[in-house]
Order: sequence, then C-alpha cells, then structure tokens
Amino acid sequence: MARIVTVHRKEGGGITIRCGEAVVGFVTQLQGGDEEMQGRFARGPQYAAHAQLVTQGTAAENERQGVHVFSSVHDMRIDDEQTLVIEGETVRFRPAGAFIVLRSGGLG
Repeated sequence: MARIVTVHRKEGGGITIRCGEAVVGFVTQLQGGDEEMQGRFARGPQYAAHAQLVTQGTAAENERQGVHVFSSVHDMRIDDEQTLVIEGETVRFRPAGAFIVLRSGGLG
C-alpha cells in the first residue's frame, strides 16, 4: 500500500532580520548568551525598501514597525520585544525565553 508523504520546504538563510514577512537582512556569526546576543548584519533581498527604518530606527521603533529576528530553523521569532538594535554591520538583541530553552536543549 502506498503512503502519501507531504514535504514542506523551509526557507534557507538561518537567522534573518524581517519586517513583517519581508527579509531585510541576515545575521551571521551569531554569538552571546542569555542576556544578549550579537552578530554581523548582511543586507537581504528587501533591504532597500526598509533601509531607513533599519539604519535609523530605535529598538522601540523597530518593534512598532514589525522588525524582528527570525530563526528559519526553529520557525520562530527569537528576540525579546524592543531589544533589537542594528548599528552598521552589528546586530544586538536579548534572546527570547523560548529560544534560550531551545538552545540549551529543552526543559529536561
């Protein structure tokens, strides 16, 4: 008997900076701990449309506009609200509690 299998392809890119669903940039060399993570910012396919917001926005403004850090691997937002700061080629944020649990191997 044949079995039907559905395969969902996840997007590549690992850790991205998004404005809503638009990929504004990528985060590489992500490092840090539970208090703060940081990495290098590389422009993404829709950077030009959001450049002013990304380069001049405060953490609070980024939050209001829907700019956040997203993990394609975990299929979730991984930054705490109003903590994302992008300065030139550097990205800093406080990781969300759920992401900390996933990074540490779960609850058990």
